[in-house]
Amino acid sequence: IGSFDPRISDPQSYSSTTDPTSGITTHLRNDIFDSATVFEFHDDKGRQYFVKNSIETVRVLNLKDGSTGFSFRNAPQFMSFVPSETTLRDAQYETEATLDHYFYHDNTGPFLSMRLIQRLVSSNPSPRYVKVVAKAFKEGTYESSG
Repeated sequence: IGSFDPRISDPQSYSSTTDPTSGITTHLRNDIFDSATVFEFHDDKGRQYFVKNSIETVRVLNLKDGSTGFSFRNAPQFMSFVPSETTLRDAQYETEATLDHYFYHDNTGPFLSMRLIQRLVSSNPSPRYVKVVAKAFKEGTYESSG
């Protein structure tokens, strides 16, 4: 589950340690490893993440005799299901999170590269050509060798 930077709300109650091998920083509240623990790391695209040490699970119940044995992960969301509680800010956060997910997904570069090359250059591009364009999309630059 996503989390806030623990240094923002109460910096004195969190202690931080960084693993030199993985580069993951662990923020422990009152030096206890529990569901309030927050992990900080950077992904391969340079984005910083804070995640909590907990899992949110929805269990599907049967009205007659209780549990059905079915459950699923409760994905985080910003928007309320109650229309009177929704705000423009929540809609903007939800939209930004969705666009970030699409933009930083590993398949976005190859997918867009293939479509752009097919529409603008060649209907059947080579895998190498798609790979070079996808790499330029991911890195934001392209240097020609010829």
